[in-house]
Amino acid sequence: MPSLTPISLTRDVYVGTFGQALLVDFREKTPPAAADAMRRAAASLHAQHERFVYFALIEAESVPPGEPARAAYSKFFAEEANAFAAFVAVREDEGFRGAMVRLIVAQILNMLPKARTPFPRKIVSSLDEGARFASEHAPSLHPGELVDAFAKLRAMSPA
Repeated sequence: MPSLTPISLTRDVYVGTFGQALLVDFREKTPPAAADAMRRAAASLHAQHERFVYFALIEAESVPPGEPARAAYSKFFAEEANAFAAFVAVREDEGFRGAMVRLIVAQILNMLPKARTPFPRKIVSSLDEGARFASEHAPSLHPGELVDAFAKLRAMSPA
């Protein structure tokens, strides 16, 4: 089983790698600086994998990103588009706020030209569903192990 490697643990965003996956846990605010942590994680993954899955969890307490953060994340996605085996974003609540957040994520992706987003993408409402989708596009990732890796990442403390 792959090991979980934390890259950045701040009050707002946790970033780590697990096997062929870049894991991001948006906990509270969504600062533009999180894109730098995602770049460091991607660089770590590039050393071992040609392609990887971007797998983000957007917690209920997480606030929607402002324009500077959306621009920073869009730039990261454009830079890494050819390395993504798949893109998965999870927002676990089912209500209006969850739907709104899933729409914002879709809008960030839609701001990128389709030619620069050649990867499968899915925005879902459960970690289990996201993990199944991730494993379809990166068979080395086992859905149960991915869910466990997120549980471990969520349980860590910020530096």
